[in-house]
Amino acid sequence: MDTSKVKNPEALRFLQNFFIHRYVNRGFYQRVQEKDFDFRMVDNSCIGSDSIRESLAHQISVQRNYLVAVRKGELVYGAYRNKALINMSKEDLLKELEKSDKELVKTLSSLEIENLKIKVRWSTDPIPVVRMFWAMYEHEIFHTGWNVAVMDHLGMKRFPALKKVWG
Repeated sequence: MDTSKVKNPEALRFLQNFFIHRYVNRGFYQRVQEKDFDFRMVDNSCIGSDSIRESLAHQISVQRNYLVAVRKGELVYGAYRNKALINMSKEDLLKELEKSDKELVKTLSSLEIENLKIKVRWSTDPIPVVRMFWAMYEHEIFHTGWNVAVMDHLGMKRFPALKKVWG
């Protein structure tokens, strides 16, 4: 991902770290066969985990939710919803993920990003926008862990990008 237009040092640091983990998660989704994209680790009468397709759609929705927050001045979970995502093919979801990543870079390339503050539920005072995005970074890492568990269920081998970051 080209981050050359990002001038804010903290925004650039965020993106560099975020895309390490996004690259790992994208690698997982690329390796899962389309026939397994609706696999659920847990699917019984008590609980049902997200399918791989739903998980990827969720990651896209969360990222777009954070981007909406920048425009609105407040992070409200669920502000962005696109139910059509869960019906998309693997290929189309990966394209949507790419579009979301480009929008993220474009947003953080804005010259006024340094001065923007945003309301979030975990702080009584508005916080800098870039600080808010670090919560999305943590969410990305959470999905890496979930994806590793799915890999184990599907008998998938660890791939180089995953091993490079997580061993």
